[in-house]
Amino acid sequence: MDASEVEFNIINSTKPGWFVGTGKGGATKFDVDNNRILIDVFTFKDGIDHYISKEGRTGHELEHGVQFLNGEISFKGSEPDISLTYDESDEVKSFQIQNLITNTQLSHDDRLKSDDDARDNAKQYSMPLKTETTLTTEQGEKFKNSSQTIRNSIYNYKPTEKQKLEKKSIFKND
Repeated sequence: MDASEVEFNIINSTKPGWFVGTGKGGATKFDVDNNRILIDVFTFKDGIDHYISKEGRTGHELEHGVQFLNGEISFKGSEPDISLTYDESDEVKSFQIQNLITNTQLSHDDRLKSDDDARDNAKQYSMPLKTETTLTTEQGEKFKNSSQTIRNSIYNYKPTEKQKLEKKSIFKND
């Protein structure tokens, strides 16, 4: 992620305690106003914790960032573009990463999460599998101007001059 031109902003927004019941522990979106990927790992009010650790949910959402870089997901406006390549396979990969992290945090008598669990979880949060799950460069070029709706993908992402300067100054100091 550091080597890419794409700017990622990782935040922890606060949701009401009842929101835990939705099962959602985070979200990855395109921040149209600031031209960046927004990775949000939720925290919850009223002292309520999500049943998946913050570390596991962070890994899940970071995987969606990697999927953006690999051309596996794109965004229609700010939301994942379900009409193109976002589907169940993207959530399966993210749940597999989440399970890899949370399995190391379980006590000895808790059940390890499996790939079957990842597939079951993914069905709740995504579209059915598509035959094409990654755009080729040619498809990316073709699709980026195919609609009046703003589409944001790795194929048409362009950092602003301000973003280029900020990145240069950050990595200059490393």
